[in-house]
Amino acid sequence: MNAVAQPGPSLVVADAAALSEGLPIEPGKVRSHILRRGTGTMLVGVAIDEGAEMREHVARVPILIQVVDGLIRLDAAGEAYELPPGAIIEVPAELRHAVRGLAPSRFLIQMLGEADAAAAVPMPAPLTLGAPDAAGTGPGLA
Repeated sequence: MNAVAQPGPSLVVADAAALSEGLPIEPGKVRSHILRRGTGTMLVGVAIDEGAEMREHVARVPILIQVVDGLIRLDAAGEAYELPPGAIIEVPAELRHAVRGLAPSRFLIQMLGEADAAAAVPMPAPLTLGAPDAAGTGPGLA
C-alpha cells in the first residue's frame, strides 16, 4: 500500500518579536499584511497607530480579531469594545464595524470561511514572519 505524503505544519509567525518586526507601526497609518491564506481561512496581521482608524466596513465572512499588543477600539452594532492585548472578539459576517487605535497596536484577523467576492480580489502573496531567509541562515520576511 502506497501512503500519500501529507504536508507538514507550516510556521506562519516564529514569535512575538518576528510579528512586531514584520508589522511595523507607521505614524498615523493602518497597514495590513496577509500572513496565511488557505482553503476556507485567511490570517491577516494589522499594525495601527494611535488615532488611526479602519473606517466602517463589513467582512463577507465571520472574523476573529485578536489583539497582540497595544489597545484598540472596535465599534460595532452600536457598541464600543476596548480590546487590550490577549483579547479575542468574534464579528459576524456582514456586520458593519470600525477599528481605531487607542495606542500603537498590532492585531490579527482570522477570516473564517470563504466569500466568493473576496476570492475574486487579487491579493498579495502571504508573508512568513521570522522564518529563515532564502539562504536558510536567519530570520526574515519571505
